[in-house]
Amino acid sequence: MPPLRILVVEDDDINQIVARRLLERRGHCVMTVGSGPDALALLMAEHFHCVFMDLEMPGLTGPETLSRLRDSSIFGESATTPVIALTAHADEGYRERMLAHGFDGYLSKPIDVRELDDALLQVIAHDARDADDSCGSA
Repeated sequence: MPPLRILVVEDDDINQIVARRLLERRGHCVMTVGSGPDALALLMAEHFHCVFMDLEMPGLTGPETLSRLRDSSIFGESATTPVIALTAHADEGYRERMLAHGFDGYLSKPIDVRELDDALLQVIAHDARDADDSCGSA
């Protein structure tokens, strides 16, 4: 799997660390932010192959952040970045509601590594832009 530039949007510090380590151990370059507004600011400035976004954050929730991100008049090419929902909710039908809301994938916490790998493979299949092996380039 080629290395990807991944943004993790998560307000809980421990969950940020866990997600970062899981992704970095797979060879990916990971940046983390703790809020929807911080994610939107970063996505305006930098390219990411995908975003893993917590759904329940103070201020802007994950779905609200996603709705803003999808505005191509503001975010340009970043508006089509695949966004994977991260949540502790495992209620029946919740996954389907989040996918219907526009998320490209869904992972429940704690993160199952097989499901994480499947989500990353879907990102690679979706991303027409080539992953590059430099964590420093956007």
